[in-house]
Amino acid sequence: MSEENAAPAAASRTWFDRNTPTFAARYRASRIYRALTWALGVLLPVAVTLHLYGVVQKHRHDPRRQPADAISVLVTARCPFSRELEAALQAGNIAYRRIDVEKDDGGAWAYYAVNAHGVPVTVVGSEVVHGLRTKQLRATLQQAGRDTSRLQFRRETDASLSTDVKP
Repeated sequence: MSEENAAPAAASRTWFDRNTPTFAARYRASRIYRALTWALGVLLPVAVTLHLYGVVQKHRHDPRRQPADAISVLVTARCPFSRELEAALQAGNIAYRRIDVEKDDGGAWAYYAVNAHGVPVTVVGSEVVHGLRTKQLRATLQQAGRDTSRLQFRRETDASLSTDVKP
């Protein structure tokens, strides 16, 4: 009678259960296995989705995706170098798009997209100038076909004058 009960029990086990060593079968029946399976099934897709959302947002708000002669300036209201750059561009009668990193909807994404570590950041076409590097700004604007003769800065430098920002 015990042989008759053993045959159906053996037949109801899966191939994996019949061919797996005892420690693996115990692991598969354990709470750890269920927790890891849940983590892979639920948390991994969530992590991938969040990562892809960040990639899409950075691409969408990237100021380098503009026409070759367009100018974008990433600034904050409290940065003195940003104010100086904006005043010089306005005095030079150079049109630009102002992106406030702290207040604009896509400003923080634009800041991350150009891998900035401070403001101001000037984007001319696809060229990025970090900080208030006046000599590099003049050269980049001249390459884009802009007249830089009327640009007046308080200091002429190639040092990276910028203010750290954490948007």
